[in-house]
Parts: sequence; structure tokens; C-alpha cells
Amino acid sequence: MGTAEAMMAANFIGAKMVIPIHYNTWDKIAVDPLPFKMAIEKTTDIKVNVLQPGESIEINKDA
Repeated sequence: MGTAEAMMAANFIGAKMVIPIHYNTWDKIAVDPLPFKMAIEKTTDIKVNVLQPGESIEINKDA
């Protein structure tokens, strides 16, 4: 799934937040997640949280 498809999928499922995870694991899927973050946050109310390797986030389902 590319950036455009990921944006459509996030909108389709009604996501409030997206955490990109399946990128840069090998050369064929090398991509900069920041343009995705900028594009989706500019055009929707969805927030994108790009985590660095080893970083974690706590998600509150009621938030």
C-alpha cells in the first residue's frame, strides 16, 4: 500500500490516528513518512504519529 492508498484506507475506516509502521524495512519499500503525515494532516482531522525504531506510544481508546 502506497501513501495515497494509506490515506484512503485511514479515511475509509474512520481512523483518528495513524501510526506508519511498514516502511523502510528494505530498499523496495523505502519511503519518507513525513510527506504522508503532512498530506493527511492537511486534508483530514486524522493525526499521524511517526515513531522511531524502539519508540513506543500509549493509546487511550477513550481519547
